[in-house]
Amino acid sequence: MLSRIQSDLDDVVFEKHEVAALETECRRAAAHTSNPLALRGLKKLLCMCEMASELGLSIYLLGP
Repeated sequence: MLSRIQSDLDDVVFEKHEVAALETECRRAAAHTSNPLALRGLKKLLCMCEMASELGLSIYLLGP
């Protein structure tokens, strides 16, 4: 799932049925890194996952 995010210039979509898998992958990645920048990004993605799960929504990451 995380491998879809290649650049901040590309659009990425995680459909609502993929959000739980994305959240699991983010938690695993966060447990295996100490890089502060990576942890900050993963925390933001986890927040998006939690909100999307609660509301039954997909996640859209749009480039400029």
